[in-house]
Amino acid sequence: LELQQSQLTKAQRDRENMHTEMEVFRERWEKAQQNQQKLQMERDDVVTEVDILKEKLDKAQTMLAKALEDKETANKEFERDGYQEECEKLQERLELQQSQLTKAQRDRENMHTEMEVFRERWEKAQQNQQKLQMERDDVVTEVDILKEKLDKAQTMLAKALEDKETANKEFERDGYQEECEKLQERLELQQSQL
Repeated sequence: LELQQSQLTKAQRDRENMHTEMEVFRERWEKAQQNQQKLQMERDDVVTEVDILKEKLDKAQTMLAKALEDKETANKEFERDGYQEECEKLQERLELQQSQLTKAQRDRENMHTEMEVFRERWEKAQQNQQKLQMERDDVVTEVDILKEKLDKAQTMLAKALEDKETANKEFERDGYQEECEKLQERLELQQSQL
């Protein structure tokens, strides 16, 4: 009986272990199923994206082929209708205009430089003119002073001559030799002051 009890207990433990293993296996299997479903969905998404890319690629290739065909047709029409010569003429005109524009820009820069030089010279001339005007004013003032002195000297000379004439008459009349010499000295002194 004890042997049977022992065997029964062992059988129960084995059964419990197997049940536990079955639970673990079932969980792993469910997780594997979930992963498989996820991978399947991802694969489907990738396949869809690849299909879209293929469609876009086909469309792009079609458009490229059409563009190349249109370009080839345009080149043939261009060569056939003689537009090559017209294009070359337009290119020459463009280059000529560009050259003229470059020359005009250089001329403008040169004119600007010349204007700057002219402005500097004009400012310097204005300064010189102001300086000359000041010097002229000084000269005019000095001339006025000299004229005033000359007028004064001429007045003094006229007075001296008048005094001399009077003295000569008195000398001739009264014989004042000494007075005449004094007047002569006064006259010479006044002339030296002039």
